[in-house]
Amino acid sequence: MITFNRSQAGTLVLLGLLVTAMVLTAGLTFEAMRAERAHRAAVQRALRDDASVLADDLLHRTIFEFEMFASPPLRRAIARHLLDYNVLPSIEGLASDDQVSDVAFVIDRLFLVDADHGTVTPPLPEPLQSWVLQKFPDIVRKRYAAGDQATLRVKLSDGEHLLVYGTAQLTEGRIFAFTVHESALGTLAARAFSRRSVFPGVLGGGHRTNADVFIRMARGRQEIFRTAGTFDETFGVTMQPNGDYGDAVRGLTVQCSFAPRAIPALIPGGLPHSRLPLLIVMLLTSSMVLAAAFIVLRRERQLAHIRSDFVSGVSHELRTPLTQIRMFSETLLLDRVRSADERQRSLRIISEEAQRLTNLVDNVLFLSRGPHANIPPAIDDCDMEALVADAVDAFAPLAMRRDVVITVDTPPRLHARVDCDAWKQVLTNMLDNAVKYGPPGQTVHVRLSTQKTMIRLEVEDEGPGVPADERESIWLRFHRLDRDRGTHKSGSGIGLAIVREIIASHGGRCWVENANGGGARFVVEAPIDGTEAIA
Repeated sequence: MITFNRSQAGTLVLLGLLVTAMVLTAGLTFEAMRAERAHRAAVQRALRDDASVLADDLLHRTIFEFEMFASPPLRRAIARHLLDYNVLPSIEGLASDDQVSDVAFVIDRLFLVDADHGTVTPPLPEPLQSWVLQKFPDIVRKRYAAGDQATLRVKLSDGEHLLVYGTAQLTEGRIFAFTVHESALGTLAARAFSRRSVFPGVLGGGHRTNADVFIRMARGRQEIFRTAGTFDETFGVTMQPNGDYGDAVRGLTVQCSFAPRAIPALIPGGLPHSRLPLLIVMLLTSSMVLAAAFIVLRRERQLAHIRSDFVSGVSHELRTPLTQIRMFSETLLLDRVRSADERQRSLRIISEEAQRLTNLVDNVLFLSRGPHANIPPAIDDCDMEALVADAVDAFAPLAMRRDVVITVDTPPRLHARVDCDAWKQVLTNMLDNAVKYGPPGQTVHVRLSTQKTMIRLEVEDEGPGVPADERESIWLRFHRLDRDRGTHKSGSGIGLAIVREIIASHGGRCWVENANGGGARFVVEAPIDGTEAIA
């Protein structure tokens, strides 16, 4: 039988504590290495998201240059000459026209199609000549009837051709058109790139310039635009614009990355550094310090993950309205609108996108109070019929952008004691969710009703619905469905969470269920007399 005195027992206990501390630290070291990799991966995702924002912004501004300042003026100049002289102008003549001289370089071949007599003047090389005679007139008539853009990309055996056409003499069977130099898009991209800094102030901090970003545009092996520098695959992004961007840039490959010197301005602290020296020091400390460090590290990872997801979601939702507001405000400031209708359209779009930003800011301000703010709702007598009508009217411009129809079914003279502003925010978030995840052209139904002492609000869409296993988690902050991650629908994940918090503060509940005709029905219920719920 082995016995130990007090000193030996104390040493064994101390050794045991040291071994335990070393084991804990070894585990912590392994976990910290994983955290470092996760941190680096989060930085990589954030930089790729930023690069995607810049590439998307340049694509939109290139399209804007083409569709606002190149294609329409050229079509008007050609149509005017054709109507005045019954012949096409020469490309050299357009280059000397003051109104289009700065964009005449876009034209590769200018020709006139006489569909009734089956001629093309001047003739085109095959197989473009045959395609123009056989298919082009019917396509133009269909697109003209549908009100589509006068830009068409066609792929033939000799390659792709980008055509811009005019319909000034369509009733006489004559269509003028011109093909576009592929390199012309690169020139327009260079113009858009040089007009201003590609860095939004929130990214560059006002200290970054266009020299800190690399962008390359190519179609196949043909490079049409490139800035100085080299592409960094680790922190860059390669994207191909889909059909939503329009025929002008469809099929392009766009690469974007940042210069190493720009990364500290984009990511606070720059790239993550190794924590190995700190871990060696921690190996010599007590188990309590190690445990505390482990807790701090784990909390840091959680906050970094939440911050990364939130910033990524909010930046995605901010990108489209900010791009629209910036483009159309620049058009107004440069006085490039050509009619009162164009000016009114630009102002309307700026107003709509500003409303979208207002909704997002309202949500972020609500979120900034924190989950434990315990701010009681401002209960007051509220005309619910008028509240629903006001919220729907305010949201209508955003719904119209996707051709969404909103129907309202509310009982007359329905009053409830609730926080009116909070309930308006609830309905706005539910409508935004329905329009964002439903298909274009859908009908969204808003219904308000009472059941005994409860007031019930329903918003029903025609979207894909919500999977049964995620109907609880969608109400959590920053949660997004797996099927929507990485798409233009991903959002910030805060809208429905705010709905649940507001309704909970009124003593109510919320849930989602299948709609009768497909889609999802989001339902909230709360007591009609909100003071009872608060008590």
